[in-house]
Amino acid sequence: GVVLGEDEAQNKVCSAFLEQYYKDRLNSHFIGSQWYGKADDFIEGLMLSSPLMLTRNDEDSDEKEQQDKDSEATRAQTLEIEPLRIAEQILLKRDGLALDWMAIMEDVPSDHTDIRKAQLDRLTGKTSADSVKIVLDEWQ
Repeated sequence: GVVLGEDEAQNKVCSAFLEQYYKDRLNSHFIGSQWYGKADDFIEGLMLSSPLMLTRNDEDSDEKEQQDKDSEATRAQTLEIEPLRIAEQILLKRDGLALDWMAIMEDVPSDHTDIRKAQLDRLTGKTSADSVKIVLDEWQ
């Protein structure tokens, strides 16, 4: 879910907002063949969305208590959905994932060099004891 702060209720409404925002744009942005950068349009649209204010439903208090609250307490009962902050959290998560993938993929080319050499040797008809040994070692 979306975590924007310590207020669990606010995090919950932000998660619900993001889920609905995603569902509304699922077909136009994510399903089927899309042009490059379409997902970035999703983030940009989220960043340009206006903040929303919602009234918190406090089930533990009765109506009389809610009427007696002063304006400061009433403000505390308001939940704000900030699409810009939600987009920021998505971008931070995406950045972290990209860094993780880069770390994982650093060794991939060197891991596959011997396999690619064996494939090239087989393609060109060149056979050597080394290329056969490499292939056998890989599959054992």
